[in-house]
Amino acid sequence: HEPSRFELSTDLAVCKIPELPDGIAYQPLNMSLNAFSNNESAYSIGYAEMPSIPVKYENKLFSIGKFPADLYVSIGKVELVFPYNHELKEVPTPGPCFDFRAKIPGKMSGAPVFGGGGAIIRGVVSRSYEGERHAYGSMLGPAMELPLDEPHTSGRTLRSLMVGGNQGIAIVQGMGL
Repeated sequence: HEPSRFELSTDLAVCKIPELPDGIAYQPLNMSLNAFSNNESAYSIGYAEMPSIPVKYENKLFSIGKFPADLYVSIGKVELVFPYNHELKEVPTPGPCFDFRAKIPGKMSGAPVFGGGGAIIRGVVSRSYEGERHAYGSMLGPAMELPLDEPHTSGRTLRSLMVGGNQGIAIVQGMGL
């Protein structure tokens, strides 16, 4: 619903993906609102250690130069869960999070963290330590309960917007909302 634009000050990308042949739909990634548990297996997949992607904008057209895109897979266990970190500030990662004992390369923030079953995203990488088997991930489920910081929302959360059904977030039957 918005035209393409390029802003150097943002750390977010929204991509338009070309349609598959014969109009076949892409399989969406499933997200779980359930928190991780201690000692639960988890893994992350992402493009890490990438340099800045060379982007040019000329004559109202974008062009992208060559860049390495090596996919990394990191496997480990959830050591500890911090569901109230947004209040208690137990660890340096903001918001509800978990300590993930996996070697996550640098620049992999935002990569999905899957539960051990492998089909459902349970969090995202938020901080890693170079050369160590230690990283933090933000949990999706508890973050859905945090109040929105906008005056007109008055106590609403992402979950309440999802349940309201008019904010573009799909409700999947059987999610236990």
